[in-house]
Amino acid sequence: MTVLSPIRAHVNALDSTLAVVEPRTMDDVIADGMADTSLQTWLLGAFAGLAVVLAAVGSQCDGVPRRISGGTRSASGRPWGRPAATC
Repeated sequence: MTVLSPIRAHVNALDSTLAVVEPRTMDDVIADGMADTSLQTWLLGAFAGLAVVLAAVGSQCDGVPRRISGGTRSASGRPWGRPAATC
């Protein structure tokens, strides 16, 4: 970094007790700050995709007939001998 020497000299001229430690460009500072956010965003997207897949699979018929309890069956007017509709 060719600009580092004049910056150190200027800081030293202002206050000789200050030290320029680990100088970095603003791009490096922003990139370090965004690294964790990018990982969190990727994980959020992955779990959201998994939730959509599980919801789609769960909404499909699994071949098991659905039965309605007696109280619900009576309230719906469905006769007792007839099972609820399957998927």
